[in-house]
Amino acid sequence: MAFGHEKLDVYRAAIEYVGWVYRFCEALAGHRNAKDQLLRASQVIPLNIV
Repeated sequence: MAFGHEKLDVYRAAIEYVGWVYRFCEALAGHRNAKDQLLRASQVIPLNIV
């Protein structure tokens, strides 16, 4: 059973964006602090939609 917010286009786009950020961060060499910040910031987006 899906929750109501999971049907929203903006929520789905936010989840896709999180995946894109993970792939982007895997491609970055070094810059650990920047990667951590990017990952944390991207994860907050879908949580704010709920």
